[in-house]
Order: sequence, then structure tokens, then C-alpha cells
Amino acid sequence: MLYEDMEDFTMTLQTYAFRLATTPVPPSGTLAVAFHLDDITVTLSPALTPGRPVVDFPLSLPFNFFSIDKILEIFTCVITQQRVVFASCNYALITLVMESFLYYMLPFKWYGTYVPILTTNMLDFVGAPGYFLMGVNGRHKETISETEGLVVVDIDEGTVEICQSLDLPSLPDEVAQDFKTTYTNIIKNQNQQPVISPDKPSPLSYEDFKKTIAKNENEVNQKIQNIFLDLMVDLFRDVSQFCHPNENLFKKSKFLECKGEKPTRDASQASQFSQASGFFTTVCETDLFKKFLNDRLKEKKDYWTERHQLTDVHGVRNPSKNKSSSLQKLSSSNAPLYPLLSRSPCLEEYTLPSQFDHKDLTSFYQFIKEELEGRLAVCANRTSLSASYYYLIGLLRVAIGLTHEGLATLNQLTAHDNRIYPKEIIEKIIRLLNKDERNKLKNKYQSKQLQAIIANIEKTSDSGHHHHVIMEFDEIPQNDVDIIHFQQCIRRLQLGLIDIDTIESLFASLTIGQNHLHAKVQSQTFSDFYDCWKDNEIKCEEIREIPGIELDPNEDILKVSSSITTNFGVGQLGFTQRSVFFIKQGCSGFEYKVKFTEIEDIQKMSYFSVLSRNSDTLNITNKGEINGKKIFIAYLSTDRNLWYMLIDEMWKGKQWADKTREPGVVQQAAQNVLLLDAVVRSLQDNCGQKAQEGANMLAYFRNIFDNGIHGLNKNKNFGSQKLVHRINPNEKEPEKQTIESLLYTSGYACDGSDETEMPKLWCGMGRGKVRVFDASSWKLFDSTVNAIDRVLCLMKVGQNVWAGSRDHIIYVIDIKTRQCNQKLEGHTDMVCDMTMSTDGKIAYSASLSGEIIVWNTTNFSKVNNFILKTVSAICCHDGLLWCCANNKRTIVAVNQCNGGLMVSHSYNNREFDCFLISSTNELWVGFKHIGEVCIWNINNLNKVPLRTIKVTSRGINCMIQVGNRIWAGGKSSTVSSSRLQETEKQPLKDKDNTTSSTVALSVAKLHIIETREYTVKDIEAHGDSIRCMCTAENRYVLTGAGSRDGRVAIWRANDTIQEGATIINYF
Repeated sequence: MLYEDMEDFTMTLQTYAFRLATTPVPPSGTLAVAFHLDDITVTLSPALTPGRPVVDFPLSLPFNFFSIDKILEIFTCVITQQRVVFASCNYALITLVMESFLYYMLPFKWYGTYVPILTTNMLDFVGAPGYFLMGVNGRHKETISETEGLVVVDIDEGTVEICQSLDLPSLPDEVAQDFKTTYTNIIKNQNQQPVISPDKPSPLSYEDFKKTIAKNENEVNQKIQNIFLDLMVDLFRDVSQFCHPNENLFKKSKFLECKGEKPTRDASQASQFSQASGFFTTVCETDLFKKFLNDRLKEKKDYWTERHQLTDVHGVRNPSKNKSSSLQKLSSSNAPLYPLLSRSPCLEEYTLPSQFDHKDLTSFYQFIKEELEGRLAVCANRTSLSASYYYLIGLLRVAIGLTHEGLATLNQLTAHDNRIYPKEIIEKIIRLLNKDERNKLKNKYQSKQLQAIIANIEKTSDSGHHHHVIMEFDEIPQNDVDIIHFQQCIRRLQLGLIDIDTIESLFASLTIGQNHLHAKVQSQTFSDFYDCWKDNEIKCEEIREIPGIELDPNEDILKVSSSITTNFGVGQLGFTQRSVFFIKQGCSGFEYKVKFTEIEDIQKMSYFSVLSRNSDTLNITNKGEINGKKIFIAYLSTDRNLWYMLIDEMWKGKQWADKTREPGVVQQAAQNVLLLDAVVRSLQDNCGQKAQEGANMLAYFRNIFDNGIHGLNKNKNFGSQKLVHRINPNEKEPEKQTIESLLYTSGYACDGSDETEMPKLWCGMGRGKVRVFDASSWKLFDSTVNAIDRVLCLMKVGQNVWAGSRDHIIYVIDIKTRQCNQKLEGHTDMVCDMTMSTDGKIAYSASLSGEIIVWNTTNFSKVNNFILKTVSAICCHDGLLWCCANNKRTIVAVNQCNGGLMVSHSYNNREFDCFLISSTNELWVGFKHIGEVCIWNINNLNKVPLRTIKVTSRGINCMIQVGNRIWAGGKSSTVSSSRLQETEKQPLKDKDNTTSSTVALSVAKLHIIETREYTVKDIEAHGDSIRCMCTAENRYVLTGAGSRDGRVAIWRANDTIQEGATIINYF
């Protein structure tokens, strides 16, 4: 009928085009948008996950024309940015197939030329330079095949023709095989299932039949998207390991080395590694990869990140070759397919009005907005649906000119579903505003989220800064460099992520003799240092090629000598983080190998002879015999002192790690050794004295032991019996940050599957990050949640963690995915503490200004709020909300519903810093500036406390009860190393056996108070004030320290401990 009347045909086509161009696309969630075109209903379903585009055609279509091998071949051509032309006699088919491959490669996005249909007179365009995707009619195939450098995909024939001049890589065999297996097991089996079968209810009408077809197609689409997403995760999961956001640096060469590795003696493996290396080398040069990389450096949280985390339990700390493929896990798993990436079957549908005026788009959008606002008013308890309405209403308000109101509406998404918060869209809208309009927006809406976006836009606009990714950095500075530029160069030269303290020590060692205020590292000195570092790296790599040299995957050769003479023969001496070894010349494997834990002593010796030259040796005494010998003697001549210093530093670092229960110390000692070696060898030719002084600055653990401040006397019972482990949330951070808050969440069995969720430790950091550890292995997860400012408190609410921040926002983080799904705003000052009612239905958050907000923990809605005076801490007990208020000088108890004052207590105008109510109804209060803990009965708060307990700290920061003990974290105080030596009745000696000056040290104590006898036992626990504590199932107590220490210690809660027991960790 359309062809009979061209006017009707034109009008229908215009209507259809207008509908497609003006229909608002729903966000990921539970809302679908539909519109009618005559008797046809078109439904736009929401995207599978936030950030993904909506799919409204069958993604399985290419599989009907191409084999799996051809699919992967075309996929590789697209992802490596080739000049690809799709040919078919069916024009409609060309576009659908091309679009399918663009969906397959997500999160990579195509930025090149894209022309779905080339007309006959435009065929010359296939000879254009650059990369592109184009479509032509199949009858032109022979013509375009004559063009050099093309990949021609014939959809009708199911073939791929690659120009002979192109040297295209292929996907790594292992990844390709995993994909084929997964597709066969999941997608192909589903496609073979009939739509109508005896075990399924038959459709009652043609409309029901169409819905059944659509449902089946939707399920296949979801699975195809997930399988290709897993393919992308398997290919690029290691990218994050080599990204350094602080430096905007991607270590491409290290990444390629990780992915390709070196050819082995096995021919098949060598071919596989070479093939993989070619693929990743090509991909790294594409615009697609660079945009993806830019998102990783910005630490973007998207569907790729979620899938990466879901399939990679322990982050990116282990090499990729040791990880099982995401596709393998999927193929072999009996669990439901992607519970996180599957859409809810219950979709709410909103149908656009059929009657509208093409010329009055504003009225059309105004009508839709009003209808959606009406729907929003009646679905307040459906969070996902409410978020979808807020999203569409906000965009519609912007579209009709209500820009400020639209942005404010979009900002409310953070309280409903932060994952669909359209930050990029909001940034584009704000950039279109002039300066006056931005200022009005900032003044009108005090949202921290909007404020941060506007500030970032103004900062980049003023500085003209562009986010440029540094993919290679191997340049030595041509001029002398100050400390700031030195830090940048060191971090970018792929020497490992070195913390700021180590970089400053390295800078000082290379600038000895200069005025520290104006010190600069000379370019020649920097060059010599770097050459020595790389030279040692090359020599250590060569040793790995010797047959029989077997090391653990995480063990690195740190130093190897030239050929020397030993009492085991002639060969090479070397060591790793774990052991010292000797390789005898002409032999395979280790002739001598001793672990650092098995070394009894290391000595420098000199042998004098009248018949030959004096011999300087390094003697290593073992606890047992190796090949019948207890002592290893190496004749090292001029290098003896250097080797002694290096091995001694590593040995003492290992001792320190074992005593302080902190494995990360071993890696720190290894880093010190590499720096020591490079500094000494780069300076010794010019000035031996400077080389020695520089080495002393970097010999971190030797200084600890030589100055007598390690506190590891074997004859004394120190508190290490209670210390289980130490972990470092500041791992690979450029600067140490304070551990502001701690929270332990226990593990649980996941519903509907055999999987279990591991226990986690959550650390709120001083610069706004929330770092998460797997509490079963103490592995640090790669992902973090970034607040705008310090995270001051953490609390578990259902299957979420609430993180209260100094930026006035409460971040709601999903425990399983570790992603921030919501943001609760309402406070006008920093969120300093949170607590929950006994039944768990109500949560309370307090800001420093004294505002208490009452929250419903079911839907996270604001129930009530009331104002006190400057609140710093809160807790619920016996139906009352107890608060530390009035500038920390009063403990008050208020009605949990309305904030009505019930109890008020102060003590001599002293300033409290923390309090708790014990299981025996006692109020325990720790003071800010006094080393006392006072105790009152909460039913009789007299001015005089029941008991006052003196402690040796200068104040108490935090307290927690575990069983019959109160653990109190003290403020740090300064002690001297001479005090420690005096307790051991030994004089303080330096390396030359001369009396050394005392060293001032910061020490924070952990006080363990028995609630029955009120006895106190102390542990010298951290090198800075203990800022926070939490308990793990009442079996362990975890303490977090200030930035000078920056670590978390795990202590046994119920073991006995002797009076006065101590363990010291200053660094």
C-alpha cells in the first residue's frame, strides 16, 4: 500500500525517522520505552549493563553466515583497525553484520570511518587512506578486490579475503580455543532448542509466538555479549597491571613482554608466544586501544571492570599465565550465567504518545516529562525503576531548556543507582554553559558531585590540559633535575613503583654534598645510575637461561657476580629475595643454595699471606651443612664490601619481615638492594666516599639493626605472639596515607550457586580511596572506590558497605562487586561516624556540625534528621542514640526518633576522643590529650568515675570490645633508640663500633584492658597513632595507623600475653 501512494510512503518514512531520532533511549535498568508506528509496536529494551548500548537486533546473525574461525578472523581485522569492506547483495544485511562486530569488540569503540552503504559512484572511497569499515553491494566485489590493502568480507559466501600484502596477526591460540569451546557449549546448544516443544507451554496467539521468539533472541543476545566480553577480558585483563594513573603512564614494553614472553625451547610454545606478541603489538598501536587505555588510566568503572573483577578473584597481582581463562570458567561452570550481567525479566514499559506534532518537539518532550513525573511519584519504593525515571526526566528537562533543573534531577541518580549516572553527558552539558551560568549552578545546588565536575572542567579549561597517555618512557633527562622532576623520571623509567620516601632517599644519595634546598641530580650522574640499573637487570635475565635454574614464579634474581673463586669452586654468586646461590662453572643448576632464614651469620674477612696477595672474602655461615660444608667463602676482591652490604640488607630485611609478620617488607628490601647496587657502582668511580655515604642512606634495614632499634631480642618475650600479620593498603601508592577507618565483612554462600563470597577487609584511606583485601589470603584487590575526600567511617548495611566521607557524602558500595552503586547526600559537613539500630532497620549518620540523619536501610531513604552540637562519634544502645558532642566535651544520649535529650554527661571540661558502652553497661571514655580511660555505670553517671585507668600513651584515639577485653588505640609518642638499648643493657653502636647518637622514633601503643580485673597490658604496635580498629568475628583485632606508618596490623584477640610485652614496627 505504501508504494501505491508516494505521499503516504513519504509521510510514514518521515514519521518513522522522526520517532527513531526523538525517542529517548532508556538506561540500564527495568524500564523499556515503546512507540507505535501504525499497527507496529517497536520496543527499546534497556541495555544489559550500564555503559553498554541498547541492542535491538539479533547478534547471532553473523554466525548464520560465517564459521567460528571466520568470525574470529573478522573480529581480529576490526580490532586491529584494518581497512575492511563488507559485501552482500542484501543491503539490510550489511549494516546488521557490521553493527554486530562493533558490539562484539566492546568496550573498544570504533573511531574510524564508518560507511554502511557505498553507492556505485562512491566505490573509489575504498582506496582512501586510513582505516575504515565500509559496505558495498556484492556485485562490486571483484572491482573492490583489485584495491591494495583491503580485507573483503563476503557475507553471502561466508568468506574472508585478505590482501597478500597485509601481514595480519591472529588471536592467541589459547584464547581463540576457549572462545570456540564456550560458544559450542552455550550458544550453539541454545540455538538448537526449538521455540515450541512438548516440554514448553505453546503460544496461544501469534502475538504470544512473537513474544516467545523475541524472548529467545534476547537471551541469545545476552549470552553473545557476555561471551565476547569475556573474550575481551581474557585478552586485556593484564592492562591494569601496567597502568599507573598517578603518572598517566602505561608500560607498554612490559605489557608486551608479559603477553608475548620469550620463545622457549619448545617449538610449539615459541610459535604461540610469537603469535600472541604480534597481535598485542599491533593492537597497542590502534586508536581503539588508546581510548580503552585512557579509561583504565582514569580508573573508569564500567561493565568491563565489573567482569574483570568478577572473574579475577585476587586482582592483577599474579601473572596472566597463572590465571584460568574467564571463558574456561564460564564453560565449565554449573552456576547461572552471569548473575551480574543478566537483565531482570520484569520490565516496566512506557509507551510514547501516538499523536504529536513533528514541528513542536518541545511540547512533545514536555508531555513525556510530565507523564514520567507522574509515574515517578507512585514508584518511590522501586529503586531501579525510580533511577530510570530520574534519568529520562533529567535529560528531558535539559532538552526543553530547563538546564539547571535537569542537571539537579540527574544528580539525584547517585542516591538511586550511581552506575547509570551519566557523568560524560553532564560534563558536555556543563561545558556548554558560560561562566556566569556555571557560577549560578554552583551557588544554587550544593551537590559535591556537581561541584567536583565543574571544578575539573574549569581546571582543564584554564590550564589547557589534555589527557595524553605516556606509553613509553626511556629517556634520560638532558639537564640537571630537581626533586620534583626526579620523582617523575624515576616512576616513568620502569624501575618499579617506588614510594615517595624511597625516592627522596635515592635523591639525597645522588646529591651528597649539595645544599638540600637547591640540590639537583646531574644529568651524567642520572645516566650512570640508570645504566648500572639496566646492566644489572640484563645480567640477571641471562642467568635464567642457564639449564637447571629453577625459581619460584614470584622469585627474582636481584644480583649476580662475574666469575669468582669460592670454596665450592669457580663460578657465579647471586641471590634472590629468598636465598643466596652459587652456580659452578660448567655445571647446570645450583651448586650451593641457602635460604636467608637458614643463614646464621654473614662476615667480611681478610686473609694475609706472605706468598700471595691479601684476600678479601665474604663468609656466609649456614645453620646446617651444604655439601658437607657449613661456611660458604667467596673471594670477591674489590667488590667484597658491596656484596656484603647487599646480602646483609636482604638478610636483615627478611628477618624484619618474619618478626613483624609483614611479607611486603621482603619486596621493600629487594628494592633497596637494587638501588644500593646502582648507586654505589654509579658513584664509586668518581668518589668512593660519596658512594659509601649514599649506600648508608639506602641501607634501610641495616640501619634498623645497626642502630639497635629493631627490638628483636630473642631473650625477651615480645608481643609477637599476638601479632598475626601486617598488610599495607598503601601498596604501590606514591605517598603513605592514613588508615582512617576499617571494616571486616564475613564471607557467605552465594544464593543459587556453589560459589562462596570470601571475607573482606575494607580500608578507608586519607585521600578518599577505599582499598579492599581478601581477608582469607590478605591479597589486595586491584579495584578501589574513590571518594572526593577522606573516608572517615565504614559500616556494613545488608549486602552493602556504607563509606562516610569528609566530602559530606555516604558512598554505598556493593560487597560482591566492590562498586559504588549509590551515593547518599544530605549532610552539610563531613560524615564522621555511622551506626545502626539493634534490629538493623534504621541507620544513623553524624556530621561534625552536629546533624544526625536517620536512614531506612531497606530503600536507603532519608527518614528524619535532627541537630545536636558538634558530634564526633555515635552508637546505639538500649533504645538510645549515644553521641560524643559539644566539641568532644559531653557524652549525650538522645531519643532515636526525634533527637530528644535523655542523658548528658561531662567530666571536668575534659576533651573526649572516643567512647564505647561495654556489654556490662559501662561507659568507657578515652581522652584526647590525657593517657587515661575513665569508666562510669550508664545508669548512674556521677561526676566521679567508677574507675580511672592510667595508660602510657598521651591520648586515646579509638576503643573496641572483644570478649572480656577492651582494646584501646593510643596516640603516638616519641622515644629514642637509646631507651631500647638501655633495656637490653647494651651501648648504642654504629657500624665502626663507635657510640652513636640517639635516634628519635614515633611509637603508638595498643592497650589491652581486662574488664574484670582492669589490668592493662601494652603492645608497641605502630609507628604512628592508631587511628581506627575493627574486629574480625571476635577472633582478631585489626588496627590501622596514621600516615607515618600507613599499615594495618592483625592481632589475635583471645590469646594470653605477658605483662609489658611489646613488638615494635616503626617504618
